[in-house]
Amino acid sequence: MRKSFKLRLFIQIFLACGIVILANRQIAQYLLSTQLTDRVHLQMGQALQRCSQHFSDPSEYLLCNARLDQGNLTAWLADHHVLCPALIEGQIQEAACRVMRENTASWSREKSGLATSIEVAQRPIENDDWVAVRQAGQAQGPMILLAKSNVSQFQAQIWSLRDRNLVYVLPVILTMLLLVTWYMAHVALRPIRQLEKSMSDLTLENLTHVRVADAEFREFQSFVAIYQDLRTRLNESFVKARRFAGDVSHELRTPLTILRGHAEQLIRQLPVGSDAQVQVRVISDEIERLIDIVERLLLLSRADANSIKVNMQALNFSQAITQMIGESHGFQSNVTFSGQIEPNIVWHCDRQLVGQLLQNLYTNAVNYNLPGGWVKVVLTRESNALRLTVENPTRELTDEMINRAFERFYRGAASHNRTIDGQGLGLSLSLEIAKVHQGQLSVERTAEHTFKVSLTAPLNPTLA
Repeated sequence: MRKSFKLRLFIQIFLACGIVILANRQIAQYLLSTQLTDRVHLQMGQALQRCSQHFSDPSEYLLCNARLDQGNLTAWLADHHVLCPALIEGQIQEAACRVMRENTASWSREKSGLATSIEVAQRPIENDDWVAVRQAGQAQGPMILLAKSNVSQFQAQIWSLRDRNLVYVLPVILTMLLLVTWYMAHVALRPIRQLEKSMSDLTLENLTHVRVADAEFREFQSFVAIYQDLRTRLNESFVKARRFAGDVSHELRTPLTILRGHAEQLIRQLPVGSDAQVQVRVISDEIERLIDIVERLLLLSRADANSIKVNMQALNFSQAITQMIGESHGFQSNVTFSGQIEPNIVWHCDRQLVGQLLQNLYTNAVNYNLPGGWVKVVLTRESNALRLTVENPTRELTDEMINRAFERFYRGAASHNRTIDGQGLGLSLSLEIAKVHQGQLSVERTAEHTFKVSLTAPLNPTLA
């Protein structure tokens, strides 16, 4: 089973989008952690600058801190601030404040955007890392301390809220991701679908007319140019092949006709029943075969070039079929013919071409029949169209025989068996005759293991 390129492209785009989203999540989380740390330092500096006068009353400090920025995400950390008022001689402060004041080497200034610069220091105290903020140059001034574990706890709560919300929005994200992936795959394959449609519409009849639209993207311009060049060369090859077949068939008609005339003259001149007369008669038969092949090839060449000239006349098709069945009883004693012919079906057609079509169907049914077999012919009227079916039992039918029935020079299982007369052109020529009359010719293998040829055509075709 072949793989689906569209499915593979869809999966790859989906995975790529998923990887991008995960990478963006990790990068955002890393950057947010850094930004959160900077934000905490800034908020501590703001509180130090504007609320240090309330250090003696924690409740007043919290109110002041809350008024600084009502949208500040880190305002709740104020509950965990350790407030260190300005040092007064002889005053005993908390151990954390004392340790930080003794730490004179690790203070560094930060760009905070505040009116006055602040200094930040970090130091482990009692199995935890602490960060302290003070105004620049005021070693004995007020400070605010905060344990990093509190910041980490706050950050963990943010991630928890984010993950909790992600559970609710995940179906929406997956749905949007699937839609975006499908759209990207659809857009990526659109130029290929356009080329596919143009190629699928290409036939011998419109080989010179069908043209692929200009490539919408420059990546496909060279591909379209190559396709246009191949189409042009293919059309030239078909034109040369049709011209060759037509010219050869036309040139062979005259010498073959002369040979047939001389062969018939020799037959009349030689003693009746002599070996020489038998040999010349065999030669005459083969000349007739060649003439028939030439005529068929010439007609097929004209069909390929859409140059078959038709002389449309009214034909009582019911009567013609009945006559064919009646004559077959006298010529084919080993095959039984039967018919269901709806009377008075008049078909406006080219009598000569239709006669050749009937002859081809008749010959095919007889040659590929079983010994002591039968041929059933059914003609019915369907609205303003006719339907003719010719059915006969035959040797084992294969899928290849059904699929290649209209292929020129194909003779099925008997391709290498010269005991069956024919050149493998009958059905292909019949198909072209049906097309000329705006009809359709099809073959099928029935449930009873018989071979059925069906012709449908309008009774009054409107030819251009």
